[in-house]
Amino acid sequence: MRNLSILSAFILQGCSCGADCGPGTHDSGGECVPDAADADTDIDTDADTDGDTDTGPDADTDADTDTDTDTDTDTDTDTDTGTGSDECDPFGLPTGCDEGEKCTIVISLADEPARLGCWPDGDRGIGEPCDFVRDPPERSDNCAAGGFCYDDLGERTCEKLCWEKGGCSDVQPAYCAFFTDLDSVGRCRPDAGCSSCYQTGCTDGDACYVVGDGTNYIHICANWVQYTDEDGVDYEGTPGDACQYVNNCLAGYTCRTVAGEALCRVFCGEECDPALPPEKGAVPLHPIDCDGGEVCSEYGEFGVGACTPP
Repeated sequence: MRNLSILSAFILQGCSCGADCGPGTHDSGGECVPDAADADTDIDTDADTDGDTDTGPDADTDADTDTDTDTDTDTDTDTDTGTGSDECDPFGLPTGCDEGEKCTIVISLADEPARLGCWPDGDRGIGEPCDFVRDPPERSDNCAAGGFCYDDLGERTCEKLCWEKGGCSDVQPAYCAFFTDLDSVGRCRPDAGCSSCYQTGCTDGDACYVVGDGTNYIHICANWVQYTDEDGVDYEGTPGDACQYVNNCLAGYTCRTVAGEALCRVFCGEECDPALPPEKGAVPLHPIDCDGGEVCSEYGEFGVGACTPP
């Protein structure tokens, strides 16, 4: 099963970094998500710091997806070098590290919480392939300062570290997916380039969902995870079924909270326009507008939303 986290994203192994969220947002499995009922964009995301993506449970109903961004997957390609030191500030000037060092996420090889620390600066830029660098009992990576080596199913890439909504403006479309083990530190999670209305662009077994932080939104590919409520009732992810995360709903649907009730709802919006197919011959699963008196509640100006009561 492919585990996800905006993100996500929304929505890293072994890092239980707790997010320090600002007004109007809350910590949801490692990502700060909006409190507003019309901005449900979580995907079962335990944003750790290892680089894998997971789709486990989140404690809220803002359409999260589980993005377990752990940071401890070591392989024979890791390099033994470096030395972590006391906590520093990756966004500060100065950072608190010595010349030739960067302030970054340092991951324990012994399942201890991840931390911020000084590490020899790397030479891999944002978007470039990277490797983990070990100095037992910890490890970091060879990304240049400001980057973080994220492992997506074995493919490691330097992604930009961020600290707030809008902190990813230079790598759009993206949003800041916070880690659960570290206060106010996340990674700029890029758009998967899939279509939630057409359900194209993801590998077999994954569906396309929308996640975000209330300001910025992206498409992500994630596998379906069945939702079981407190009474042990299982839900199949069809429209009207109870849910907790976006990927508790089947392909073509999303989890949206209205009046305190989180239910799987139909995608809608400009992205569903049959005149603008993302792939030749593709047909949208849903219309631009909603049926039965419902309205299309879009995610900001992202061009896609969910059908909800007016």
